[in-house]
Amino acid sequence: LYTMDNSVNNLEFDLEKLHRDYSDVKTVYVIDELDKLDADIVFEIMRYFKNLFTLSSAIFVFIGGEELL
Repeated sequence: LYTMDNSVNNLEFDLEKLHRDYSDVKTVYVIDELDKLDADIVFEIMRYFKNLFTLSSAIFVFIGGEELL
């Protein structure tokens, strides 16, 4: 038995499960306010979820300031 929870450790698994369950719908994530975070934290988030961002069927849009570019 699997129950979805709010832990960061299960977030990637949960999102991929949702993508598989709703494969007939294109999912778009808009992630805003990245420029309000420290660049090191943004880098760690990107590194942690790299497989989700690159291998997922969803579209990810990241919004941040020029300093993050």
